[in-house]
Amino acid sequence: MEDPAWDSFLDGKWMGHHEQTALWAQVKSLVAPWTPARLLFERDGTILAGAQILLRDAGRIGKIGYVAKGPVGPLDDREWQTLLANALARAGRDLQLSYLVLDLPLEAQPLTAALDRAGFGRHPDTLPPANLMGATTILDLSQPRDTLFSNLRATLRNYVRSGLRSGLVFREGGSADLERFYSLLKSLCERRGVAPNPPQPRFYQELWQRFSPRGNARLFFVEHNGEPISGLFGLRMGNAFRAWRVGWSGQHGKLHPNEVLWWRTIEWAQDHGCSSFDFLGVERASAVSFLAGQPLAQTSTSGMSLFKLGFGGAAVLLPEARSMAYHPILRGFLAAGGGTFLDSKLGRRLCHPLLAKMQA
Repeated sequence: MEDPAWDSFLDGKWMGHHEQTALWAQVKSLVAPWTPARLLFERDGTILAGAQILLRDAGRIGKIGYVAKGPVGPLDDREWQTLLANALARAGRDLQLSYLVLDLPLEAQPLTAALDRAGFGRHPDTLPPANLMGATTILDLSQPRDTLFSNLRATLRNYVRSGLRSGLVFREGGSADLERFYSLLKSLCERRGVAPNPPQPRFYQELWQRFSPRGNARLFFVEHNGEPISGLFGLRMGNAFRAWRVGWSGQHGKLHPNEVLWWRTIEWAQDHGCSSFDFLGVERASAVSFLAGQPLAQTSTSGMSLFKLGFGGAAVLLPEARSMAYHPILRGFLAAGGGTFLDSKLGRRLCHPLLAKMQA
C-alpha cells in the first residue's frame, strides 16, 4: 500500500497523476475493495517508468484491473511504447485478470498504436470502470496574468469583475472545512440529479489526510457574509494543478461566486509555481464541437463544459480508453461485437443492474 519512491517519481514529473499514486490507492482501498499492484521499470534503483494497477474482485466476472491515468514514463519513445504495451498485456495475464482497463493520460496518445498491436482494444463505455473522462481543458499558466484574464470569455470577465466588486471573499480552507465542502458538493449534485463521485464523505477526509501534508491537496472557498457558498477541492502533482471537485450551495448566483472561485483558484495556482491548470472533465462531444468552431449541442452536461471552456484553456481530447479481456467467454463476447451491444440503449438497459454492482 505504501510506496514513497513511486509517489516521489510521480510528483517529479508533470505527467504524474494523483490517481497513479500509492496514496490514492490507500484511499480507494478504504472505501471500496481495490488493492494495488505496480509494474515498474528500474535501473540501478531509479524508477524510469511504470503503472499502478488497481485490482478488485467483480464476483462472477472474476478479478478486474484498472490503470487510472497511466502508464507513466517516456511515452513518446517508440521503444518504450512497445515495452510498456507488452508489459501491461503480460501483467493482466500474470495477475489472472478477467480484463484490464487502461484509462490513459493525455501524454499516452503516442502509446495507443503500440497498445493496439499488443492486443488491447477500445474499452466499451458502459463496462466498469464506466463513463471515463473523454476530454478536458488545460490552461497554460506561463502566460502573464493580464493575458490570462483577457483570454476569458467576455461574459466571464464581466462576471468575475462583478463578483469581486460585490464583496465576495476568497479563502483557502483546511481539514475543518471538509464537511462544509462535502455539503456544497452534495447540494450541487442534487440539483444536477446525480450522486457525488465518490459518494462516501469518508473518501474526501482520507484523501485530505494523505495528500495535504505534502501540499498536494488544496481546498478553496468563496464566502458571502462569512458563509461559504462555493468550494473547490484541488490536487497538485509536480507543476500541474487539477480542479478535482467543486460544490455550490445554489445561493447568491447573481453575485457570480463560481466565476470568482475558479478565477481566484487559477491565480493561486499561478502564484504558487504551477505551469498548468487542468479543469478535469469536459464532455467529449462538446470539446469536439468547440475545436471545430461549432455550437455545443445542448445536453445535461454541456453547460458546465461551456463554462470551463470559457476560461481560455486549450480543449484537449484524451486518448480513448483501452482494455484487454483475458477471460475466454468475455474475450469472445467482445470480439463478436459485445462492446457495441453494451453501449447500445438495449445493452445499457439489460445489463445495467450487473454493471452498476461492479461499478460500485
